[in-house]
Amino acid sequence: MINNLHISDLIFYNDNVDEIIKFLKENNIENLELFIEPLDEEYTKKMQEVLNRYKFKFISFHGPFRRCRLTDMTENGWEDILYSYIESFKIAQRYKASFVVLHSNEKLVKPVEKDLVKKRIKKLVELGKEYEVDIVVENVGIGENMLFNQQEYEELILDND
Repeated sequence: MINNLHISDLIFYNDNVDEIIKFLKENNIENLELFIEPLDEEYTKKMQEVLNRYKFKFISFHGPFRRCRLTDMTENGWEDILYSYIESFKIAQRYKASFVVLHSNEKLVKPVEKDLVKKRIKKLVELGKEYEVDIVVENVGIGENMLFNQQEYEELILDND
């Protein structure tokens, strides 16, 4: 039963590599969603060491969102996003991830230009293809933090297949 579970690395975010490996082995974890945060070099190195030391049957990656957000409308914000996702795609390709999750929003900083966010998503999906990485867009947010309503979200997905 446990071999069918897919867990997130968030449960051991603050643990060191040895503690993480011990947990994975003790619980026979074969499936993992791993968060990639290239702007957090220490965390990224730690998780790459885990990937190098432990064999998973299935792995997916959750794209960056803690240090960069698609809804950051500044030029520097977009540069951080591009850097973070390109590095994430390289890591995903290296470790043969099944897919990378892309947040459409996590926390909205007003004002947000939806059309610009859509263009950014389209660009990241195209970049993912260059690295042979499938992108899964996750529409997160509750209430005021919801960028796209259900219909807009469905249209976004259909426009980026």
